[in-house]
Amino acid sequence: CREVVLAAFPRREGRGQYARLLILRIAGTNEGFFQSSAGWLSIARRLPRTERGTQLTTGLAIYILQYRSHDEQPTEDFVQTKVSDEPIQFPVQIDWVLDVVSTCVDSLTEKYAATDAREVVPPYELLCTKIALMDLALQAFLNHLKPSDMSLILQKLDLLALANKATVVVQWHEMKTLVTLMHRKYSAENLRIGRDHSPKAKQVLFIDD
Repeated sequence: CREVVLAAFPRREGRGQYARLLILRIAGTNEGFFQSSAGWLSIARRLPRTERGTQLTTGLAIYILQYRSHDEQPTEDFVQTKVSDEPIQFPVQIDWVLDVVSTCVDSLTEKYAATDAREVVPPYELLCTKIALMDLALQAFLNHLKPSDMSLILQKLDLLALANKATVVVQWHEMKTLVTLMHRKYSAENLRIGRDHSPKAKQVLFIDD
């Protein structure tokens, strides 16, 4: 059903506009149907893995990371932000994605890497959600990412996981698993940059029609 909805807007300019509006209907501060990180992540994971669906997934993940994941209960000032004016541009550009993901990782490490999980329990669910959203945003760019783009991001995620190690906490194991899977997915062997022949199963996304 979701793919049928996406297919209803085949023209590039129409798709960009309606994809933007659809993201706001899913996660917008004022008009969004879902107001929790669990709901946003659930929708993002269930969007079809077609070209249109992947673009929408990336846009939704980046929108949440940049505008909605700061707080489960937004402040009054945050709620009053003019969400309709927020710059959701399609196709989503890799530089913007890397900038948002890097900023999010820096924020998480600054807040939680210095804490001791034995003294202060970190918000594991929030950390897992943000890491999962980062992965969803980045995976569309496996065709374009360089190892140098990912090395610092992965190092900081390792630091975050190790700093909050709590082997008796299920959520910590989930967070560590997410980071490990990202290491595998974004390893130099899996990134296409520099390969003479690219796997046929992978297609270049976010190109002009």
